[in-house]
Amino acid sequence: MSTAKSTKLATPKTVADAEVVADPPACPSVTVRLEPSGPSDLPTSFGVNVIIRHQVQATSFSAYKSFMDELFARLNGEKSASEFSASASARERMVSVSPPGKIKLHGTIAYDVLRMATEAFLLSRCGPACSDFKADSGSIDTILAESADRVGVPEAAMEDNLTAYLAQYVTTTADGATPYMRVIVEQLKSSLFSSEDKLLPLYRSRYECPDMLELIWSYWHEEGMLSQSMNAIGVRFQNRRSRSGVDPLANLEIDPLRPLNNVLWGWIQSEYKRLSVPRRAYEYDHHYGITLLGDAVPQLRSADSRSKFLESFHSLLALTDAYYKERSDTTRIPDGFPLLNALRETHLILAEGAHNQYGDLPWTSRVEMLVEQWLLARPEVRDFLRGRAMVPYQEAWMSQVDTMKKLQGWTDVGVTHFHELATCGESVLLSIRHGDWANTNDQELATAWADFWRPEVQRYMHAYRAATGVELTQDARQDAAQTGMHLAMPAQLLAARWREQRTGRTA
Repeated sequence: MSTAKSTKLATPKTVADAEVVADPPACPSVTVRLEPSGPSDLPTSFGVNVIIRHQVQATSFSAYKSFMDELFARLNGEKSASEFSASASARERMVSVSPPGKIKLHGTIAYDVLRMATEAFLLSRCGPACSDFKADSGSIDTILAESADRVGVPEAAMEDNLTAYLAQYVTTTADGATPYMRVIVEQLKSSLFSSEDKLLPLYRSRYECPDMLELIWSYWHEEGMLSQSMNAIGVRFQNRRSRSGVDPLANLEIDPLRPLNNVLWGWIQSEYKRLSVPRRAYEYDHHYGITLLGDAVPQLRSADSRSKFLESFHSLLALTDAYYKERSDTTRIPDGFPLLNALRETHLILAEGAHNQYGDLPWTSRVEMLVEQWLLARPEVRDFLRGRAMVPYQEAWMSQVDTMKKLQGWTDVGVTHFHELATCGESVLLSIRHGDWANTNDQELATAWADFWRPEVQRYMHAYRAATGVELTQDARQDAAQTGMHLAMPAQLLAARWREQRTGRTA
């Protein structure tokens, strides 16, 4: 017998019996974002970084070439003094002694004018008090905006900072100097000031307007074969062979160089006045503990060498690179004290080398190498060497240097990397040298320094790896600690890569 299982069905509710459930309130969307914090306020002395950036651009080859083009246009009667821009007061003073019309430049006079004009160019551009910051308002406005963005402060605050710093700098009192110069003058006040508490004229220009040029600019351009390229052209111009056996320039006709005859003649005749390779090599060793290698460089017997500079500077770069990685992680606040200690150490080592020919030799070397760049950038030299026109070089002289390196069988590392090492290295070292790092205990200043110079630091580290094959990052330094390659002089690393190039091995 089967039994039926009954199922009780629920009676549906009517609309009246249904419970009214209100919709939950709509939640607004919220965006959560982590951003790295920047310093809220910067001391007046930090304006020196903006000044350094402005001066590096003001003394660049492009600015120098424009200066020279306008000068020679004036000498050739193509422009009158009234046609020059308002910022060309130094240039007008330079050519005011010339009568109107075309000037005949025979013999070595053309080179003398070129050399003297280069001196005038640097005199009008070097040093915060000497630089005309209103000459190119568009340039300084751009630099102020970029600098404010780099350190995370409002542009108005950066502009006020720079204005206050310049107002302080151009005074003639004991406070009118970079932080570094202020400390030095205070230590030597008894010997630098007269009884009337006035700075002696002999030291006033160096105190109120230091050159702010770093010799490392010349070092890296020399390692990039700038001077060697110009010397090879000078030897061929004199109808001499540069080497025994096959001379790669012997079959090149020098007819394209005819318009530069008098300038090249003057450059060759003034060789005894120019800095010699050993002279520069000894000063590189005194400033940075690095030197040149080659047949023209004797074995150095230095009295004072900065043997610890390379270790200190590369350690600073590695710590800065590690800071950038930590700062990119927005969940962490990077520690700035390792940076501060490394900045202090490098600052003190640089200060130890600020003797001998400090200031004068970097100035003279800059003048001579700017002249060499100008000569190599001339279309006559380009037609003589017949270089590659399809490579996008930053400056007009670079193509001729790389072409000469190809002809001579020198290093195949492009001169662009050496140029970035020169310009970025100069900016970074100037900021370390002229800061008051010996008396600073604020880690925010160190992190602000790293943020400000991040493009230059990272470009320097990349160019160093491209030129020498050695990484300067923290991880790479730990891996190379056993070999010590990261502490080898750049000239040794470049020589090793050249030998590998000659034997056909890859670096």
